[in-house]
Amino acid sequence: MLPGVVFCIAMMGYSHEIGAEALPSAFLLAKLQAPWFEWVFQIAVMLTLVDTGVALLHALDERVANAWAARQRPMPRALRPALAVGVMLIAVYAATAVGLVDLIATGYGTLTWSFLAIYVLPLMTWGVWRLWRRMPIKAAPPH
Repeated sequence: MLPGVVFCIAMMGYSHEIGAEALPSAFLLAKLQAPWFEWVFQIAVMLTLVDTGVALLHALDERVANAWAARQRPMPRALRPALAVGVMLIAVYAATAVGLVDLIATGYGTLTWSFLAIYVLPLMTWGVWRLWRRMPIKAAPPH
């Protein structure tokens, strides 16, 4: 967290210039005039994307495998790599068609709203209703 906070504080020094930049981090790293650090930063970002992508692909793969198991049928061996390749092709196409910067800019907002709609809304409506229905409120015993 500390490097992120320091990075944010450093960006505040260039707040008027950095607002128009597509990649504020690249702008700030260029100001350091240390190309090796820019490469280290880009490698770290790439590894973070790979780590996130692998976790998402694995989660999707396990979800599909569990759906096959729920039907008491084995998941076809070829489906795992086909699913991974299909998801990666869609991701590459989306990044190419929309642009990686725009995809990230709109993607995080879309993911946030999707997360709220898929997880939070059902928990706060259906989940609360089910809890309320199963656990009636009992009156406190008289003193």
